[in-house]
Amino acid sequence: MPFIFIPNIGLEYQDAKTSEYYFGVKESTIYPKYDVGDTFCITGGFVGIFNISKQYGFNLIYNYKKLDDKITQSPIVTTNNKQTIIGSFVYKF
Repeated sequence: MPFIFIPNIGLEYQDAKTSEYYFGVKESTIYPKYDVGDTFCITGGFVGIFNISKQYGFNLIYNYKKLDDKITQSPIVTTNNKQTIIGSFVYKF
């Protein structure tokens, strides 16, 4: 099969400890203190597998994450989403 497409959609949960680590702000910084709490982010994306020949191929991964409102209200966050793109060349032996 020369091309495979795998879509995905999901819900990502982060407990308060993890959310605080990445998006919370402590009192000792230049920003006001901000506690995030538990968060839920909606995710979606796809994996594309392109087989050029029996030995060579290319993979493409795309992921989109809509950040929870508790995250976007943090003073250190400047966007409401996170997008990731990964490409790889494959050699099969």
